Amino acid sequence: MTEAEWLSSTDPTPMLEFLRGKASDRKLRLFSVACCRRAGNFSWGTDQESQSEGEKLPSIESVEQIAEGLLPVPSALDHHFGFHTIHHLSGSSLEWALHAATDPSAWHAASETVRILEDRMWGDDDAEADYLREIFGPLPFHPIPLNPSWQTSTVLALAHGIYTDRAFDRLPILADALQDAS
Repeated sequence: MTEAEWLSSTDPTPMLEFLRGKASDRKLRLFSVACCRRAGNFSWGTDQESQSEGEKLPSIESVEQIAEGLLPVPSALDHHFGFHTIHHLSGSSLEWALHAATDPSAWHAASETVRILEDRMWGDDDAEADYLREIFGPLPFHPIPLNPSWQTSTVLALAHGIYTDRAFDRLPILADALQDAS
């Protein structure tokens, strides 16, 4: 895939194939959960009843934290759901998101998420392709080397706080701190 194709593609399938072996598991899991979040219809911030087992599933926000590695996988659900099972359920996007967040093969989870959403006619290729560009950016073509001098205690604290608090309005402050560190 060329950079021009990456920037103009509306089909996430070849974009994912291009990322095979290049993308981190974390980013692939976050992509999968983002797709499921968009397709989902659940009560935000509350546990959901699993349609297959009658057990409680974590909220979508918790699933995002599981994908991020910030929360452990609930032991009762650890690798409990599989795409081969979920695909045949009337199943919720939350179940799919939970599986995508915990699947040992993040690339497989991402490609199966796209396939399932397309099969269920919940997929919007343009949106999924846009998610890939947002999450992976131009890095497949223009990797940005990390200068160790940028990792000051101030920069790291600001970056961590912005990410943890989802306080993206503080990014200009981080930009100033990075400029000072250069």
